[in-house]
Amino acid sequence: MKKLFLALLLSLFLASCSDSAESPVIEIAEFFIKGDAKDYSKDMASIPSLKVGDEVIVSLKLDGNGENLGTFMVKEKEKQLGIKIDLPDGASSDPNFTKPEEGIIGFKDGVHVTELRMKARVQTVADADAILTFYLSSKAECESAQEMIELKTEEDKE
Repeated sequence: MKKLFLALLLSLFLASCSDSAESPVIEIAEFFIKGDAKDYSKDMASIPSLKVGDEVIVSLKLDGNGENLGTFMVKEKEKQLGIKIDLPDGASSDPNFTKPEEGIIGFKDGVHVTELRMKARVQTVADADAILTFYLSSKAECESAQEMIELKTEEDKE
């Protein structure tokens, strides 16, 4: 009987999450390569291969879908890129939650939507492409959002 009650309680909790709180959303608002006027955000497949020294500028719209934003994080698996994040409006100043040098931004209560701008400079070229992965959580008890950008890199042939 206890197992049935717990299963019922868990299903109600999960259903209430999906009814009352949508997962947060990450939208690529702008994507530029420094020195190139084209905004690649609507045509990510056309991004050219990048070489050491190339810099990309990315603007992301972060939306908690009606809930307070929790944490934003950016990771780069192959460590080919140098990443710099401009602190967005509503970022927490608490060093326990906001560590831009580590790609982590925490948000103050009451922030539901903001835009974040970051730069990534190609520092090395490896066999694998550079992949930026963004994570966004809200303070609701729902799934986090994830967005990935694959950046092809190549050696400079000069």
